Amino acid sequence: MHIKVSNAQLCTECDLDCIICTDIDGFEGNNGSDEMGSGPPSFCTINQHQMTWLGFIASSEDFSVDVVVGGCASGNLEVGLFEAIDCNGSTLISNCYGGSTGTALSSGETGTITANQDLVIGQYYFLVFDMTSGPPANCDFTLNVVSGETGAPDLIDPPVLEGPDAICDGESFTFIPDPIAGATSYEWELDGEDEGESEDFIFDQTEQGTYTICATPLNYCTTGLQSCTEISVGSSYDTTYYEQICQGDCILFEGEMFCDEEYEEFEYESFYGCDSIINLELTLYNPENEIDLGAFFICQGEELEVDDIDYYDDNDLSVEDETFEDPGIHFVDAFDENGCLYYTEFELNVLDIDTAQYEISICENEFYVFGNDTLEIGGEYCAINQSSNNCDSLTIINLIISSNFDTIIEQTICNQDSILFRDTTLTESGSYIFNLKSPFGCDSIFQLNLTNSDTIIIDRVESICSGEVLIFGDTTLTTEGRYENIISSPGECDSLEVLQLSIRENSDYYLSISICEGDSFSIASQTVFDSNLYEFHILNSEQCDSTIILELEVTSDIVEEYNFAVCTGEMITLGGIEYTEEDTYVLESQSFDGCDSTTILNLTVLETFSNNEHFSICENDSIFYEGIFYASNGNYEVPLLSQNNCDSIIMLSIAVNNHTESIISEERCEGDIYTFYNTNIDSSGLYSNVLTNHLNCDSTVYLDITFHANPITQIDLVQCIGDTVFFYGLELIQSGLYSGTDASSMGCDSTILLNLSFEEIVSSNMEIYLCIGETFDFFGEEITEAGQYSEHLPSSSGCDSIVYLDAFFEDCNLYYSVEITDNQCFGDAKGIIEINIENGAFPLNVEWYQDLGSSEFLTLNEGDDNLILSGLSSTTYNIQITDRLGNSTNLNFDIQEPAILQADEVLSNYNLFNIQCFGDNSGSINIIPSGGTAPYSEVIWNDGVISNIREELFSGTFNYSFQDVNGCMFEGDIELVEPDSLSLIVDLDFFDPCDFSQFNFDTYAEGGFGNINVSIYQEPNHVIINEPTLPGNYSVVITDENGCNKTEYFMIPNNPDLIIDLGIDLTINEGEFIFLEPTSSLNIVEYSWFGDGHFELCQDCSNQDIQIFDDASISVVVIFENGCESQDEISINVIHPVKFFVPNSLSPLHNTNQYFNIFHSEDIDLSEFKIYSRWGQLVFDDTSILTNNIESGWDGTVNGDYAEQGVYVYYILLEDMKGDSHVLTGNITLLK
Repeated sequence: MHIKVSNAQLCTECDLDCIICTDIDGFEGNNGSDEMGSGPPSFCTINQHQMTWLGFIASSEDFSVDVVVGGCASGNLEVGLFEAIDCNGSTLISNCYGGSTGTALSSGETGTITANQDLVIGQYYFLVFDMTSGPPANCDFTLNVVSGETGAPDLIDPPVLEGPDAICDGESFTFIPDPIAGATSYEWELDGEDEGESEDFIFDQTEQGTYTICATPLNYCTTGLQSCTEISVGSSYDTTYYEQICQGDCILFEGEMFCDEEYEEFEYESFYGCDSIINLELTLYNPENEIDLGAFFICQGEELEVDDIDYYDDNDLSVEDETFEDPGIHFVDAFDENGCLYYTEFELNVLDIDTAQYEISICENEFYVFGNDTLEIGGEYCAINQSSNNCDSLTIINLIISSNFDTIIEQTICNQDSILFRDTTLTESGSYIFNLKSPFGCDSIFQLNLTNSDTIIIDRVESICSGEVLIFGDTTLTTEGRYENIISSPGECDSLEVLQLSIRENSDYYLSISICEGDSFSIASQTVFDSNLYEFHILNSEQCDSTIILELEVTSDIVEEYNFAVCTGEMITLGGIEYTEEDTYVLESQSFDGCDSTTILNLTVLETFSNNEHFSICENDSIFYEGIFYASNGNYEVPLLSQNNCDSIIMLSIAVNNHTESIISEERCEGDIYTFYNTNIDSSGLYSNVLTNHLNCDSTVYLDITFHANPITQIDLVQCIGDTVFFYGLELIQSGLYSGTDASSMGCDSTILLNLSFEEIVSSNMEIYLCIGETFDFFGEEITEAGQYSEHLPSSSGCDSIVYLDAFFEDCNLYYSVEITDNQCFGDAKGIIEINIENGAFPLNVEWYQDLGSSEFLTLNEGDDNLILSGLSSTTYNIQITDRLGNSTNLNFDIQEPAILQADEVLSNYNLFNIQCFGDNSGSINIIPSGGTAPYSEVIWNDGVISNIREELFSGTFNYSFQDVNGCMFEGDIELVEPDSLSLIVDLDFFDPCDFSQFNFDTYAEGGFGNINVSIYQEPNHVIINEPTLPGNYSVVITDENGCNKTEYFMIPNNPDLIIDLGIDLTINEGEFIFLEPTSSLNIVEYSWFGDGHFELCQDCSNQDIQIFDDASISVVVIFENGCESQDEISINVIHPVKFFVPNSLSPLHNTNQYFNIFHSEDIDLSEFKIYSRWGQLVFDDTSILTNNIESGWDGTVNGDYAEQGVYVYYILLEDMKGDSHVLTGNITLLK
């Protein structure tokens, strides 16, 4: 406790240094001052002269003080009580003695100042003094407190801080301590940091954790005891987890199973009771997983490969390699990148292939056009075309080449015979040649070599069926072979008949057929109905007898009857139907061979029965019933089989009669005899005899008998020194062993021995250690505070005994501090919970477990004040600490971990490719780290680049890694794929090598992605056209759906390179020679010259050297080495020089030179004809004169009068026939 005491010197203005912390009762002072001072405006003085202030601390709510005025040096004393907190403003709170009220106190007077409101204990107030006159006026005064108390009170009680143990983030709580007498304010601390001074404290921290709040009561003079409390801030959160599963899968979330798309909200209270919400938004990767792909068509003999179905690639689905060739509905399981299953189906249609086969015959050296092929060699050819269903149609031809061959025929005839061949009768041996047409119209030469002979050979081929005979001559044949027969004809030559005989086999078949009654079976054009063995004879493919043996079985309709009996409550199942009631049932069905089957069921239901049996047995006996021993009370169900084999129940009741027992207790003196059922007993013990009771069960009688000896009893007696003991008439005052005789309760003699001792008064000391708040019973007194206690007790000997107790109380509460180290990376098990035990009742038993898992135990002894749990995974840990007093403290801690470190890979996308065009560097990758603990390092790539964003990438595989701020590593790899390279072929085919205006143009494009657009441009202006038609430069640009393009350039020349050039048109002077030699792009093999002038040209010459006098044109026609023809023409303009004559004098008054005119050599046009005087005056202007005429022109007059003689200037502008202008100027002299 701290008391601040100020000087007794009064202040001239309100100042906290003028406050007296002790009691002001008896205070003596003088208000004299050399200064006017500063007083409150509401003071009751007329004029302020020398204001003084005296502060004190109120110790009670009421307050009155007598101001006793001693001697005054001039003037009277003025005084009043004021409240002025921090000297900011002042308020009069009492009566006031002053000049304005006429109540100023003079020497010897006493004025009582009484507060007109309750004072705040511990708050300071001011007595303000003044004089009715100025210095040196002053008064001595004494203050006597007549009611209430002053002086700073002691603040001995710590403040009581009541509040919640925890609040949630975003909440606040105002701590208002319970009032403490004398405390006017509190000094607040938060986790050891000063938070200022106020009557209350608003706690509004938002960061999760435990905070210590301390309050210290105080007034101006005194500081009290500090009190602290803890409050925790818990987090309330609203977290949404986004999960995706495959259709048909389930996810376990918060203890519940979820299997479909949904949004679930879970409300929880966190460790500190804060409302928290966990949301689950569950979506399906494959909400629609049954997909009908429609119909597909293949041609007969083809197979549909599942990999070729675009749907799977377009939707990033993987399927097993399968092929299908049969028509119908097919099912394929597909999986997406998440392993989700898609059930796909499609219909496969197989289209027929049209096949046509022909036999074509042509003659040798002819040809046959088949499709795009010209055939000249015989053989089998096929052509595949496309039919209307887009399947291949197959056309097969067998091309037979009929040769223009010479056929030689060997023919033998009898000597006297002839042969007719091609309208010619031949009788003589020799070779005969005939020109014929073959059946195919081909030229053929037949040569007949005719021989006359006496024998003719006849070849014959026959076949018969096995078992048949053939008559050949005089022989009957039945086996294969070659046979000869000579036939003699009278008058003719003999004939040799050669027979080649083959045997065709017969066929035998056996059929076993079963039909239902009423059905029939047809074979060999016959129909049979009955069971039997039939034989049929037909011809086989060899046209021989074939025998069919038919074993026909006619299956009658099946009628089966069954008789069954079941017990009540049982059933029988027949044909999938359950039957429980007695009746006759008829079931119609088909047997395994498809014939009608009738089943008759006669069902009988047999009854069951029950009976009761009662038996009584004695305890420990048993009864044997239906093969079982029964030994206990109760009712038993005994199942039996009746005569009809149905279950029956016997209710067996067993009653167990107890043995009866009785006991006789007897006491006898040592030496006595006791008779028990004819048995004499003389020693203590338990004896029995078995009898039969009224239930015919055993009844046992027990005898408990005790034989008492004549006892010797020793009494140990301790008495206090000075006491007297009376023993069998003796007064004993000394220690010793004394004896006496007495009769026992059983009448037996008993010896009493007394061991007597005398003791002094004793004392003992005890020490106990208790926890604060515990009590100890000290001989009926509850000990609750530390101290020394004593209690007088009688000892075992009856003497007084003093027990001294030293009681110690200690704080047994468990105080601790916790430091938690969270896992830095997702999935780590490196968390640490370190609990520093600051106080507690050791030993401490610690049990801890995680998430209701198996627990672990350990013990902390005195000195083991640090509990470290390490290697912890991220979860909630419950720690229970139990002290030696059995008090338990449950602690819950969360080891946190960051979210799993992952990356969103944003790749360039050009229609499912990452590279726009083959071979370019349009790929890009943007790695966006998430999870873990930000900030993240930049991404490090396998090529050494460090950046999250990669651009201008070519196709390939890229490996990368990055770390979060905790050093957690993430590694990934990305493959950038590109489309196939674009390929373009431009096909330009000219029909005529000399005329390039006729051609065939086509393009072939492949590769890239999707459909390829082909555009044709005319260069160099790059104008798009439909197709090239004119000579020039062109380009073909193909563009796929990714915007990738490829360009090929081609040119259509002006009739390729057929250039002949005689040069530019010439302008020459009349009579000049010109040399013409054409230039060309190819070698010229022939020249033809043509001209329209008066000159001769050398026709076969490669050049011309001629003289030209008049305008002319010359052309040449050439033939190049490739046979193409071309020509060129040149025009020659011949300049004929124009000649002028202008006279230099004029004599109008003479007969000659009367007119001034111009004379020239060819026709011209006169544009201007002007005459000027020497001073520039126009004297003549006329374009209508006739040139080349001596009687036309200027006649020397001006305005009808002859001009002055002298020199004049002419200006003449002429234009010749070629349009050339000629200007003539000069002087002319006029003579008179």
